[in-house]
Amino acid sequence: MSRSTRLACVFASTLLAFSFAVGSTLPAQAEDTTDPRPTRPAASSASPQLAAPPVDHRVRTRPVGAASEHRSLDASRAVQSSRVSATADDPATEPSVYGHAWETYSGDGVEGITVRLWHSGSSGGDPVATAVTDAYGYYSLGVVPAGDYLLEFTGEGFIDQWWKNHNSGSWGATVITVTADGPGVEADAELDHLDTVSGTLTSSKGKPLAGRWITLFIWMDAGYWGELESFTTDSAGRFSFPELRPGSYAVDSEMPKGARLKAEAHYVSLLSFSGSKNAGLLSPWVLGSPSIGLEQKADVGPGKWKKASFSYQWLRDGVTIPKATKKTYTPGSADLHAQLQVRVTSHVGNYWVTATSPTSWPLLRSSVPQIRGTVAVGSEVTADAGAWESASVPSYQWYADGKAIVDATAQTFTLTTAQKGKRLTVKVSGQYLNFPVISRTSSATAKVATAGTPTVSGSAVVGSTLKATPGTWTKKTKLSYQWLRDGAVIRKATKSSYKLTAADAGTQISVRVTGKLSGYATVSMVSAPLAIPA
Repeated sequence: MSRSTRLACVFASTLLAFSFAVGSTLPAQAEDTTDPRPTRPAASSASPQLAAPPVDHRVRTRPVGAASEHRSLDASRAVQSSRVSATADDPATEPSVYGHAWETYSGDGVEGITVRLWHSGSSGGDPVATAVTDAYGYYSLGVVPAGDYLLEFTGEGFIDQWWKNHNSGSWGATVITVTADGPGVEADAELDHLDTVSGTLTSSKGKPLAGRWITLFIWMDAGYWGELESFTTDSAGRFSFPELRPGSYAVDSEMPKGARLKAEAHYVSLLSFSGSKNAGLLSPWVLGSPSIGLEQKADVGPGKWKKASFSYQWLRDGVTIPKATKKTYTPGSADLHAQLQVRVTSHVGNYWVTATSPTSWPLLRSSVPQIRGTVAVGSEVTADAGAWESASVPSYQWYADGKAIVDATAQTFTLTTAQKGKRLTVKVSGQYLNFPVISRTSSATAKVATAGTPTVSGSAVVGSTLKATPGTWTKKTKLSYQWLRDGAVIRKATKSSYKLTAADAGTQISVRVTGKLSGYATVSMVSAPLAIPA
């Protein structure tokens, strides 16, 4: 389901919207003697102070139903949890009903949802079977008699719903038919939260304003703001509008000069405005690839925020992260496999509005790749991916000066003259289960050098002098030499020639040439060994 669908809160009529309002006011409030209580604003179908909310085009890309098994990154356990029935058999092959419940807001599986199976057409009595979703949002009703059934999902803080009749009563629910010989019927549910918009009204000096009317508006599908309910503030200046369905809301009040209204919600979007100056629809979102080490960014929501200021607070698995109060947050090792949220407060004029984002994907392990090998034409280099989440499937793409090299998609790559003088990078992309793909790119190397293969000439006889020919190198490269005996350094043998000694008899002699040039990779090339007779 798209984010915009969840925020639009499409109602069939104004009457239906009003049916969700709370029917009672708060207890009698203390009188505010500093400023007389205003009369209750007249109910209306629209507010002249509020303009239409901006449209939110963001879409939740998490595959439906997959999120709960990602929370613990233990897919086998998650799948197993949906395979528990009264007979310990697989409900997919037994006459059973089983499935998965997740929340619309974040896509996470929901624990503790009560699932009841009712005979189709029954008007009372007890359910045929009852189950409660586990920590991953899975349930199984075990083996049930063959027949036609209706399936109900209920849970505290969520809107009751019947299978395939989202947020409505049993009269429109889809009938589930269970046959005696199976297979089982998989019945999943996407659940919407009920939410509360609450807040405070204070004077210009920060003192609570009691007995003030606070009005809640909801954006109607007919294209106007409908008044949902009005309450008066209590002695502490507080107000609350509970049991709200998903949608776009606005809170307003006839405030004394300098008064400040603060409103907060968790699962609905709030309009940020000051009088007729609409800033935008506060519906925070966490943007970024789900991996530690990669920056996450808070998207505050759609609208024109020119006159708005913001404050941020990041949360890890619902708990405040100390000092994480900027628009961006780069997760570290403490965030591995955790889920992030960001709580955003917008300030426009005397209106302060706070909303909290849905949870992010669980954060996976990934690393910045490194390039190993000699960065020179003709040499092979290798991408060292580093540590990634187990079961991630890696892919590779090599680049020269930021441009993809055609067909260079293996872990290793042999440099050609086409890369001469260019800087090399490699991008490693990995995907764990059906999470979004995570990509990490290495640091750029120095420029790819042209490096010759040195050769050794001369008589392989003790007492004779060998000479090194370095081959062709990038112009202006400064060369140095080191002679080797059986691969080990020969002390003080650092010239382009070397006189064989008695110690070289029966060994293999080679020369290592190292080239250095500013901006280029430092490259060392070793000649083929020359056998010296004993």
